[in-house]
Amino acid sequence: MSRLKKSEAVYPWAVYMARMLARNPIIVHALGLTKREGETIWKKTNNRSSPSGQFPSNHDWYLETTDRRFQGALFILMYQKALTAMPRELALPHTYYHFSNITAGEWKGPKGQDVDGAFRNIESDYALPYSRAFNLIAGYHNEQNPQSRHTHLVVKCCKGCLGKYLARFDEGGSKCPLCL
Repeated sequence: MSRLKKSEAVYPWAVYMARMLARNPIIVHALGLTKREGETIWKKTNNRSSPSGQFPSNHDWYLETTDRRFQGALFILMYQKALTAMPRELALPHTYYHFSNITAGEWKGPKGQDVDGAFRNIESDYALPYSRAFNLIAGYHNEQNPQSRHTHLVVKCCKGCLGKYLARFDEGGSKCPLCL
């Protein structure tokens, strides 16, 4: 994976990632920053330290609800499109920003003012937390060769409505949860 050259161009992306509550290890990994640089940016941006703890690794989380099946598929498709237009390191924050705005609905700030839906105060306000998005993409990195994936999930197309949704690769049927 090629790394972006450390420059002033990387700093705004790190700030955006921190504002979208991407944890420090993700920012460091994606942009090639040092741990200290990432911590400084996170703390300066959010007035607190980056959350610690284990990253989610269970891809079955996406299969628990119909919304997650459709949103996970949408995220993967948006990410794949972003990869055709920008460096891999920037595709995830770019995708997450736009996905978060799409899934935000009408997002209001503390005093009722309109705010950018991609920037929230707590992780649970997102349809898909950044750490889960990172894990999904990390596991789903090779669409062309399913054997090299680190997940059992695939994007399927419903024969009924033509909608895209996530399913297990061995899941039978050709219809999405809404058309069943």
